[in-house]
Amino acid sequence: MNKQELSKKLREEFVAPVFQFSGKPEEKIPFLFEYKGDSEISCIAPGCGCTEAILDTKTNTISGHLKLDPKDRYVSRPGQESTFITKNISVYFKDDEDWFTVNDKGNRVNNLNKVHVSLSIQGNVTLKD
Repeated sequence: MNKQELSKKLREEFVAPVFQFSGKPEEKIPFLFEYKGDSEISCIAPGCGCTEAILDTKTNTISGHLKLDPKDRYVSRPGQESTFITKNISVYFKDDEDWFTVNDKGNRVNNLNKVHVSLSIQGNVTLKD
């Protein structure tokens, strides 16, 4: 099985790899992802600072919250009543690859060769009452 097929299989072993919500700016949206597979999760990496996530290796769950900040870009859309957003959490699994590599500029970057899947938190943010 190649890494792309393995990643697809691992993503399917989450109870729901997409968490859907609806909310308003200034809300904190709690989320929970449950992993039912046998592979070991080594670490997680939220895609941005508005997503706080914790990996519990005993229960194979990833929990946390998405903070809908009223200063974010989705709020400054004149006349728009709501907008759809997607945030991601990368889940890295134990394998022989390092989590990070160093690019040609000497910067540490995520190693895309490490087996990983992307979980999504997505939903509508209501901008007007």
